[in-house]
Amino acid sequence: MMQSNPNAMLQDPEMMEVLQAVLMSGQDGNGTSPMDFMSNPPPAAAPAPAPSLSAEQKAAANTKTASVAAKEKGNALYKEKKFDEAIAAYEEAATIDPNNILFLSNKVSLSFKR
Repeated sequence: MMQSNPNAMLQDPEMMEVLQAVLMSGQDGNGTSPMDFMSNPPPAAAPAPAPSLSAEQKAAANTKTASVAAKEKGNALYKEKKFDEAIAAYEEAATIDPNNILFLSNKVSLSFKR
């Protein structure tokens, strides 16, 4: 009947009882129902442990953090149109991290705007 006329299957009251029983039980062999996953989502995965850093890596991270903080201070001063103080902040950032050319670029571009 299902192959010849699937819609007729939905009209059969006995077949509707079977489908309803299957959908309501939803047992997948381990005692859980598909509806259980909707009401009880799986627990979140535990965060991965932070990799241990060497002393050199920690120093580099601290240097980057300090230099970016000085740059952000310079950006805030620039927005307040305190150009001389902004240049000083960019110089501080370049002193902390001389390998980052962005700080010098900010300083030079600001020098032209004064």
